[in-house]
Amino acid sequence: MKTVQLYDIPKFDQIIEEQVATGNPVFTVFLSDIDPETSQYWCPDCVQADPYIRKAVGSIDNAILVECFVGPKSGYKNVPTHPYRVHPKVQLKAIPTIMLWNKDGLVKSLIIETIEQCEMLDEFVKSIN
Repeated sequence: MKTVQLYDIPKFDQIIEEQVATGNPVFTVFLSDIDPETSQYWCPDCVQADPYIRKAVGSIDNAILVECFVGPKSGYKNVPTHPYRVHPKVQLKAIPTIMLWNKDGLVKSLIIETIEQCEMLDEFVKSIN
């Protein structure tokens, strides 16, 4: 699995276009930034989901995982104008969220807020066709 980290939100469209052009399965996962005090995501759901995401996407041949970091808690939580929330292709509702992309755009997405949703990740990534 190839991993691309994206901190520069305005480059989202360019990065997705470049990765989709490879012809490989492209997944984005939207995550909180790492809290410098704890060295973990500030979002507890992101902490819980991260290993499930990596395992599921890693099971797909030639998969590309683009990690899209939403920024610090103060810049994302309860901020309806956050760039990923208002992006016409993303319209992010919650983190963590995983999305599958192809040359035509967004194929499907899954919000991962519970352990049950974490357990659905294998099915989500394997239904890429």
